[in-house]
Amino acid sequence: MRLRVFIVLLSLSLILLSACSPQPPVTPASAHHSDTMPSLSENDDGQAFLGLPKSTALSQARHLGLEARIIQEDEIHFPVTKDYRPRRLNFVILRGKVQQVSRG
Repeated sequence: MRLRVFIVLLSLSLILLSACSPQPPVTPASAHHSDTMPSLSENDDGQAFLGLPKSTALSQARHLGLEARIIQEDEIHFPVTKDYRPRRLNFVILRGKVQQVSRG
């Protein structure tokens, strides 16, 4: 009986430990982008998104495997967290178009 309990506990421990293993990094869905789609390197601050319509900027950021959020739209400022995420873009939208971009 003790052996069964030990085996069950050992199995559960291994399952829980395997859930904590590092996950592979998220990569963009496609390496092929059209000429009009912005690309983003590690050092790029996202300025290629300036002037794009809000929906286009959000969908192209997703297509590049990036998180994106709107931190301000016209006169409305949205609450945001202060944690820094290098693969996240923060957009300021004025009259439906991206006016400012920052990483984080």
